[in-house]
Formats: sequence, C-alpha cells, structure tokens
Amino acid sequence: MKQEVNITKTNLKKIGRTNVKNLILDGDIIFTGYREYDTYCECDIIFTGKIYEGRGKYLQGMWINTEKMTPEYYSFNKVSRAIRNAALAQVIKIVRELNIDLPVKIKKVKIC
Repeated sequence: MKQEVNITKTNLKKIGRTNVKNLILDGDIIFTGYREYDTYCECDIIFTGKIYEGRGKYLQGMWINTEKMTPEYYSFNKVSRAIRNAALAQVIKIVRELNIDLPVKIKKVKIC
C-alpha cells in the first residue's frame, strides 16, 4: 500500500501544471502532496491565476489576480475555500485517471 501511494504521489507531481477554467477560477493548479487513508484520499495544491470575486446579487463582479491579493483586503480562508470547491472537479478527474477510486478531498491550498 505504501509503495502504491508513493507511485501515485510521483505521478501527480509529474503531471505538473493543470489548467482549470470555470465560472470561478481561471488558472493553473500544481499538485504538491497526496495522502491516502482507508476511506478517502487528500491532495495538496498550489493555485496560480485569477479568481472571480462576486459582488452580490445586483453588482457585477470582477476577476482578481491571485498575485495581487493581500491579507488586508482579502480573507485567505475564504479564498482558499472557494478555490478548494471550484477546483475539486478537476482534481477528481485527474486522480481518477490514475485509477484511484477513493473519494477525494483537497486539504491544503497555497495561493501564488
């Protein structure tokens, strides 16, 4: 089991940058970590690109470059949660290509 996890971790790192483009994200994700447990597996990612900042029901939102985000204006907990939710489908697709059938969670998100 340990060897299979190491092979999966190596294969995810070999993938390199993966493009993610949907209603909320427009950028790349890079896998930095992978852990496997009895009932699920966890992935760690780095996100670089743009994220859509919604402005409410009646105001138009705008795209924000993640390089320009600062902690004084943005809550990185909320930004990480939005990235985690929006990138999950792409991460699941990549993990399924490696023949892993466990449920997938994104644990750590680093924003660059």
